[in-house]
Order: sequence, then structure tokens, then C-alpha cells
Amino acid sequence: MASTLIKNTTRRATTVYLPEDLLIAADRIVQSGMAHTRNELIAAGLRDIIRQINREAIDNDFAGMAADARYQEEAIAICNELAAAKWEAFQEREKQ
Repeated sequence: MASTLIKNTTRRATTVYLPEDLLIAADRIVQSGMAHTRNELIAAGLRDIIRQINREAIDNDFAGMAADARYQEEAIAICNELAAAKWEAFQEREKQ
């Protein structure tokens, strides 16, 4: 893990109670040099989990759009409106 995982941001202290096996594993990772500190390792793990949760929320929003008939109608209308312009641009490009 690179030390750039924790950027120069404001930090606040907190207390975390971890199962002993996780703490031992974290210490091994730090001792191996894969992370500089426990703090870096925990922050990187939290960032990954938060990123995954946010990505799943976005995916769920898009899944809702796939089942939304009104959205689908609008998307098709936009595609149809742009189709002629795309074809003209393609033809112009082919002339060159």
C-alpha cells in the first residue's frame, strides 16, 4: 500500500475496537511493509468499502432507469433526434 492512500486532509481521532485476529493480521501487514501504519490500513479499507457502497447505489439507480418506461421513451426520442446528425457527420468524414 502506498502512503498516498491517506492524503493531506483533516483528520480526527476515534477509537475502534477490533477483533484480536484482525488486529494481529493488520500488524503483520504493517510489519511486512505493505502498509505504513494501522491507521493507513484501516483508512484504505474504509475507503474501499465506501467506494463499493457508492458504486452499488449508482448501479441501483441505473437499474431503476432500465425499468422506467418514461425514461426509455425519452432516451429513444433523443437517439432518434441525433441519428440524422450522426449520419451527416459520418458522411462528411467519409468524404475527407
